[in-house]
Amino acid sequence: MQLKSLSLLFSLFLIFSCGEKKTESTDTTSSSIDTIQTEVKGFGSQAIIKEITGLAGKKPTEANLFEKYQLYPRLEKLLGNEFTTFKSDWNEETPIQAEGEFIYFSGCKANACRENRYVILIDLTYNNINVVNFKNTRQRSFEESSIIGLSYKMEDYIEKIRKEQGL
Repeated sequence: MQLKSLSLLFSLFLIFSCGEKKTESTDTTSSSIDTIQTEVKGFGSQAIIKEITGLAGKKPTEANLFEKYQLYPRLEKLLGNEFTTFKSDWNEETPIQAEGEFIYFSGCKANACRENRYVILIDLTYNNINVVNFKNTRQRSFEESSIIGLSYKMEDYIEKIRKEQGL
């Protein structure tokens, strides 16, 4: 009986931790503005999601991902004082990985990834960014609006990096 209660509690936690969908306004003017603002941030429509997931296999700078989808202002707000270091140390990068409506990739200081590496996870459906920073033997995470739930493939990706970092 107690095991069933814990299982139910855990299931409810998972359901509610996935985030809420934004409701659309019935006012057409407001709805149009919300749609434009979402697309300006880089995500929002199925066409844009398909376009971004189609970048899988390319490196973020090769795909002009940061500029085209205006990620730098969002990352600056998310990372705060760490943003300057992020930009200066983003020299080597991995290709973009896509899984469903998620993309993820990493970048680090050239020839010194163990010193400072960033993993960026983006949920294109909910327009949410998470950054995991591995600096020497320390790990930090930054969440834009909520923690992105990891698939097994994404979890394996981060775990591989954790091992490379010596964590």
